[in-house]
Amino acid sequence: MRDTGNHIINALGNKHRAGDSLKNLYNNEDIGNPNHPNVPGGGWLAPQTQGHNERQQWLQVITLGMISPNISLFNTINTRYTNHGREAMVLLMAEADKPLPLSLVVKMNNSWMNATMELVGIGINYECALVWFEWVFDKAQRFNPIKTWVEIHTKFLDGLPGTLQSSIVLPERRNPNRIVFPAVYPAGDPQAAQAHPNAGQPDVRRLAIEMQDDIDRLIDNKVLAVRKNSTPHSALAVFPGVDDVEGSSSDNQGSDEIYFVRNSKRISPTDKTR
Repeated sequence: MRDTGNHIINALGNKHRAGDSLKNLYNNEDIGNPNHPNVPGGGWLAPQTQGHNERQQWLQVITLGMISPNISLFNTINTRYTNHGREAMVLLMAEADKPLPLSLVVKMNNSWMNATMELVGIGINYECALVWFEWVFDKAQRFNPIKTWVEIHTKFLDGLPGTLQSSIVLPERRNPNRIVFPAVYPAGDPQAAQAHPNAGQPDVRRLAIEMQDDIDRLIDNKVLAVRKNSTPHSALAVFPGVDDVEGSSSDNQGSDEIYFVRNSKRISPTDKTR
């Protein structure tokens, strides 16, 4: 299965309802599941069965939120998989194995290379570094395979405007090994003491937070002026999805391939799943 699919399934482990996770539902291992390998001799209690049904409903909603409504798969899952979220997600994962069209891959790579904070319409303000990180993180996951954290780190820094390059992009911040994900989740985290899947990889969100603090200070000291956000450059609208569909081009029309899974409905950078 493509990396994006694995990333999605792992993220479901952080989505809980009625005492169990959606990842366990996907694996047929959640409480109340009639296909569970260890169903109690007397069967599940009614509340346990209800919990399983609630997770099924929720996973169907999540699955629909990850698919462009412009393709037939959306209608199939919406009409035929009501209350069958696990089966809907299995179907989506099968579709996710399909490769992206070469023409789209070329456009996406060009957009990735050319994108800057300024071109995507993000002005310098009290949240610009975090918003720019969100853009980079989101687009990185649309590739197959997804961009590595080192690539995300490089893109995040290279795409900052010249005024920030000269003021806050210090040489040590170019080092991808300076701020990294821990070996295990820290105390207080729901997954405390469990191995972190991205241990040792650059934690770019923490870097963005650190740099945002510097930007805020420079704005407060009148060194940097706040600039309003602007309209993104049209050349960057090449990552297909619900928010910026590329499906109107002739080589994509009618395709049922899953080009994009919306980060906002899937995995937030603040989730402890990376």
